[in-house]
Amino acid sequence: MTGAPALPHCLEALRRGGLLERIYSQVVPMQNVLGTLRDQELADAVPGIAEKTNLLHRPTIDGVAVSGVYHASIPLSSGRFAMLDDGIGFALVPWRTVIDERLGQERSVVIDVGRVNWEPGQSRSTAK
Repeated sequence: MTGAPALPHCLEALRRGGLLERIYSQVVPMQNVLGTLRDQELADAVPGIAEKTNLLHRPTIDGVAVSGVYHASIPLSSGRFAMLDDGIGFALVPWRTVIDERLGQERSVVIDVGRVNWEPGQSRSTAK
């Protein structure tokens, strides 16, 4: 039974991290565990990206558009993220295949309750 002794330690670590709770003898995941893990992974990745690019991180807000040059695809355990660089800062947004051929181009995205809407970005020089 390889791995069996590690399970109680893993469960305890998840409980201490606020990702699950024990109710009587049952282990119950907290609401939105995957979202919480994704957010933690992004928070861990941001400082390294900021240091490497010399850009400030600009967190995304649901319903608010984020624009910038699609600079890189960042692979993480929770999925790929597109790095949008606006020249001062960067945002990490869920990557989709529809933007794969748009590397180096201006893009705009709106994230709304976990759904991503990619739209062609407006050029800064033509924006009014």
